[in-house]
Amino acid sequence: MSTLLLQAKNIQEILNHLYEGIIIVDTNKVVVYWNPEAEKISGYLASEFIGRCCCDKSLVHVDQHGERLCEKSCPFTASLCTGQVYETEAYLNHKEGHQVPVSARMIPLYDNHDKFIGAIELFRDNSPRETLMKELADLNDQATIDPLTGLRNRRYAEVIINSKLNEIRSGGTTFGVLFIDIDHFKTINDTYGHDVGDLVLKMLARTLMNNTRQHDVLVRWGGEEIVAVIVSPNIQTKLTIIADKLRHLIGQSILPVDHGTDIQVTVSIGATVAQGEDTVQSLVKRADHLMYQAKKSGRNCVKTDIEIV
Repeated sequence: MSTLLLQAKNIQEILNHLYEGIIIVDTNKVVVYWNPEAEKISGYLASEFIGRCCCDKSLVHVDQHGERLCEKSCPFTASLCTGQVYETEAYLNHKEGHQVPVSARMIPLYDNHDKFIGAIELFRDNSPRETLMKELADLNDQATIDPLTGLRNRRYAEVIINSKLNEIRSGGTTFGVLFIDIDHFKTINDTYGHDVGDLVLKMLARTLMNNTRQHDVLVRWGGEEIVAVIVSPNIQTKLTIIADKLRHLIGQSILPVDHGTDIQVTVSIGATVAQGEDTVQSLVKRADHLMYQAKKSGRNCVKTDIEIV
């Protein structure tokens, strides 16, 4: 039985059918194996990465602050140097540019003489919206879904925000609103064309969907403007933290285009918390005004009117 299990063909067959992504690297961190689930999660085919270093910017892992783990605390290096299993929560750059949250475990590999020969990474897609996205696709609700980004449309947002404002007036808890605008988006359209501009919007939308919770509402408000309705306990203290996390992740998203060119964008965000006297218009206008303050402050930042006591 042990001989049967250790045959290379059988091991590869097992790895090929796991529901976790598997990447195996040698001691130089060069990829030697990449299973079908890794292809599904990352968008990259095995043929595109086998033989390349895992720290290639196309597959860069970042933390929640947008800092690259390869430059800060590489999980593979930690496993290779210590000989121990290393676990981490990180964000993987998808081939289409958006950030995918993953749980990863690095395990050192040894030969028959107990010599390090590499490491294996097992990782799962932690996208909290995966189930919701499938349900939305099944419903095919074209009346409330923006066809380009897959986000909700403005009409839907106005109904949801108005409903939540009524809940506040009835004694319910408040919620936060983020007004998100892509910096220098016109330059992207003028330089690369509107087709690439559309891909940037889709990349941004996927990063946001993958890194917010199911009861949050993401809306394409218009053009490159996105409104996020954030529901969370202690929203007064958490909203700016959430906004900054999303800003960092968007800034680390990489969209590959023709001729080896990569596009990265930044966003300016206005963050505010709903009040009982608000209307849909006054609330969104306040968040929009804060977003423009962020633009005037040099872009790629968050501006808020929240006073934390």
